[in-house]
Amino acid sequence: MVNGEKIRALMKERGIQAKEMAMQVGISEAMMSYIIRGLRETNVAVLVRIARILDVSVDDLIKKEV
Repeated sequence: MVNGEKIRALMKERGIQAKEMAMQVGISEAMMSYIIRGLRETNVAVLVRIARILDVSVDDLIKKEV
C-alpha cells in the first residue's frame, strides 16, 4: 500500500504542488489527490514516476515509518 503521508511530506519538502506532480506523472490532479489521501491505489508505473520525481525509491513510498 502506498504511503500517501510520505508522498505528501516529500512533496512539501521539495516544494512540489499536487497539480504539478500530477502533470509530471501524467495523471489527473484528482487521481494524485486520491493517492496522497490513501483513497486509491496506483499501478507500479505511476509509482515509479512519482519516486523518480521525488528522488526516492519505490520502497520508500510504500513502507510505513515506524
